[in-house]
Amino acid sequence: MRVLVLSLLAALIAAQAPRPGRAQSQVTVPFTYLEGEPAQLVEAAFSAPFGRLLIAEFAAAIADSADAACLKAKGIETSAIEERARATAIRQGGEFIRKYLSAVDRAAFKTSLESRMGAGAELVKLRDDPDVRAYLELASPVRHAATALDVVAMIGRNLLILKIKLSRRLDPIGSGNQRLIDADPSNLVFDKLNALLASSKSAALARYIKLTGAVQLALNESLDTKALLGTRIVDFMPGLENDLADVCVRRSQ
Repeated sequence: MRVLVLSLLAALIAAQAPRPGRAQSQVTVPFTYLEGEPAQLVEAAFSAPFGRLLIAEFAAAIADSADAACLKAKGIETSAIEERARATAIRQGGEFIRKYLSAVDRAAFKTSLESRMGAGAELVKLRDDPDVRAYLELASPVRHAATALDVVAMIGRNLLILKIKLSRRLDPIGSGNQRLIDADPSNLVFDKLNALLASSKSAALARYIKLTGAVQLALNESLDTKALLGTRIVDFMPGLENDLADVCVRRSQ
């Protein structure tokens, strides 16, 4: 079962999106990005408790950095900024994931999946198994946290390139915000998953974990890494500068 635990950790760690600038062989698109429409995945991530905290931090940074006279002229109350921050994060996060997925050769991905024990179709069936459903429910905070952190990190990289300075960094590690670091549920969930898998005797769950690895490998093999790495950072979140200008945050002079 230790192999299963390691496979699980590898699969969930793979949920952390690739960073442009990595060596080509290291670039991946997490298979969790295939689980739904991009904007819906991001909305779910920012609706989870940790995601809501990240949105609140984004909104606070906007409120601190916005031009007060501009906000007054536009009639934007401070209380309305959080909803605007959330809308921006969901819209831009959806575009970010969509851009990554556009680099996947879907025909090649399908062929690769079929060559790997019919992984795609079997995974769908296995998700109805009670043990697999319990595992997915337990693991969902990790997937949501990873997606939210990916989006926040990409927003941060865009801000740097666009020369838009907020009052604080958004990513918990980069900012050193201990409150947000402690709120990340990932470590706690990993401990619970380790315990669950170490004691599980479920053949369905064992098969599911094995197949998720096959799906990730198929996805990696189908990725046009050259095109992905050639994409400008600002093209992953087009219009972010305008979104922030709408709430009176503009480029540094």
